[in-house]
Amino acid sequence: MKLKFERKSLSNPTPQKMRLLGNTLMVIGTTIAGSIYNETPWVAVLAFVLGLVGKGLTEFFIED
Repeated sequence: MKLKFERKSLSNPTPQKMRLLGNTLMVIGTTIAGSIYNETPWVAVLAFVLGLVGKGLTEFFIED
């Protein structure tokens, strides 16, 4: 697996391990954001953004 920041990397299929990692990061980020939004909104927003960035980065992985 390689991480390539190219436009054609997005159109190639993402390896299953990276897809699972991206989905897990997204679920964890949204769960944290939803559970603590009332107490500390800035931490919730940060968790949500980090989950989105993690999901986005895993889409750039391709098979060798």
